[in-house]
Amino acid sequence: MSPDPFFRLDEACHPFSGCEKNCVWSSQYGFCGARIHPDCLRIGQDGSVRVGLSVSAQAWFETLSQLGNVLQITRNPVAALGQIGSLPELVDWRNPVLPRDYSDSLTPNLAEYAGLWAVRECSPVGTTYGLEACDASGKAFHRIFLTSSAQRAIYERFVTDHQSPPAQTGQWFSPNHSVSAHRCRAITNRVSLLRSRLAKGARDVQELPVAVVPDLLAAAAEGRLPIRTTHYHRALIRAVVWMPDALDPSPDEKSGIEFLHGDGVGLHVNLPAVTGAWLWHGHCLCCDKQHWTVEIADAADAIGLAFNAGNEHLELDWRDLLKDCLP
Repeated sequence: MSPDPFFRLDEACHPFSGCEKNCVWSSQYGFCGARIHPDCLRIGQDGSVRVGLSVSAQAWFETLSQLGNVLQITRNPVAALGQIGSLPELVDWRNPVLPRDYSDSLTPNLAEYAGLWAVRECSPVGTTYGLEACDASGKAFHRIFLTSSAQRAIYERFVTDHQSPPAQTGQWFSPNHSVSAHRCRAITNRVSLLRSRLAKGARDVQELPVAVVPDLLAAAAEGRLPIRTTHYHRALIRAVVWMPDALDPSPDEKSGIEFLHGDGVGLHVNLPAVTGAWLWHGHCLCCDKQHWTVEIADAADAIGLAFNAGNEHLELDWRDLLKDCLP
């Protein structure tokens, strides 16, 4: 597997081939030159082409949910989480900075979004098209690739209608927004909180050796137990409930890359970037029931991944699996 799957598609995904084969403009820009203004384009040395986009948050997420079957990938320093399928619709906009879908599987922080792009790239499976969101550092944290069954007409109309010179795109909210800052602190200070509770003698926190992480992933695959995986980034929290069916070790044993897949989901874990693992016996805010969660931290002590039972009925099975993996 690729050491950085964020910029590579799985062979199971077959992006479309389109009119660029017959369009004299596409060889120059990569997108149709009759509809995309050159000022909106950025062409990389590798031949990749990006079109800057200026669009409201509501229109961006509404379009994502309308594209149909796509490959979406989120990335942080410790992991990349990918899923093939339709993106959920954001239905709760009561907090305009932190909207969410009905199941809390897609919860963006709009103040951390700093750039939107349409992308055309060459990949091992051919020419790929998609969208990406970047943070203030310019790094892409969320990418959406079109598959052969995706709604290409919606994608093309969206790019054409919202193309913009990158310098004119702007941000939706100030990065210093108080609601955003609170969300970011919850992510970046999570491990400090767990460590503090442990130092005070709390019995609901346990520090785990990092070596437990691959053992836990292997046990989840072997046990065929549905799990909930939550991927954390300051700009986007993404959660999926899935049943792993295979753990593929990296061809390069020294790379430390673990790849787990199943149910249209793929999870790459960069073990060298994992600096801490914690077991948290937390209580649900809505029902006060206890849930065991394994949380994975990066070098900055920010939470990157969390694993729990796929649903409350599997909690005891999940705990038994964890106990078998603990030293």
